[in-house]
Amino acid sequence: MSTKAEDKKVNLSLKIDLSKKIELQKIAEKNQRSVHFLLVQAVDNFINEENERLAYDKYVEERVMTAYNEHKNGTKSIPAEEVYNEIDELLNN
Repeated sequence: MSTKAEDKKVNLSLKIDLSKKIELQKIAEKNQRSVHFLLVQAVDNFINEENERLAYDKYVEERVMTAYNEHKNGTKSIPAEEVYNEIDELLNN
């Protein structure tokens, strides 16, 4: 029986300012959660947001390079305003 990496739990030590710990304790009490729960949730959220940002950056880079290569090769040209509008639409949806 093998254990998946995401199922295995490990300890992680963190040193923070006392004032931040007190604020975390207040938030945890108000939400009837532990500080541990809040920190695990914060780490999960950070990982998800960072992975989404990296994927989006890669997507934009690929789109820009495709547009550049198409323009350079004379196969297709996209007005800058159209590119900005598409990016704006993606960010707001």
